[in-house]
Amino acid sequence: ACANCHHLTPEQSFTGIWLDANVIRQHHLQTALLLILAGGFMVILSWMVMGWFMRHFVLLPMSCLIQAGQAIESGALDRKMFLCCHDEWQTLAHLFNQLTDKLQESLRGTHEQKMFFQAFLNAIPDGIRVINQNYQVVTANQAYHQQLGSPLTTLSTTRPDLPCYAASHARQHPCPPTQVTCPLHEIPKTGQPLRTTRGFKR
Repeated sequence: ACANCHHLTPEQSFTGIWLDANVIRQHHLQTALLLILAGGFMVILSWMVMGWFMRHFVLLPMSCLIQAGQAIESGALDRKMFLCCHDEWQTLAHLFNQLTDKLQESLRGTHEQKMFFQAFLNAIPDGIRVINQNYQVVTANQAYHQQLGSPLTTLSTTRPDLPCYAASHARQHPCPPTQVTCPLHEIPKTGQPLRTTRGFKR
């Protein structure tokens, strides 16, 4: 029967090992399945290790940094950032804490300068107020409040949205520059100091 397929004559002889092809095929399928399962297990294990690494060394430090930044934004300048790792994140946390310390010190110095400037203004017997280009009263001294009959606090503290024309002249709109001498309108023309006299409406 073999001679017909292999074109052998009855006089020719041959030797060989005969195996069942189904057994070989099943063995190869089992081997391939084991390789696929092993590969899938290694991929899942790699993703788990990578996820753990990302969580503990990237996401958690980043979350701490974001929370500390949000606390600083809300005004909690004493918020510190502490990390247990000893890598670039720890260096960043140290720099972050140094930055908040310097910012807190700078704000403290600014507040002291503001208090000194306010005390200096209050020592002047003439009424003084500081107005920005948007007609907002930035600060005023004690004599000005006494002249205006308002509480002895800065208008910018009690009413930060109160413009100068509403505070001193009870107007809803800026004073017409053709009828009155408005320093905010006249000073930009020449850049020189301007002296004018005008009463207040209490």
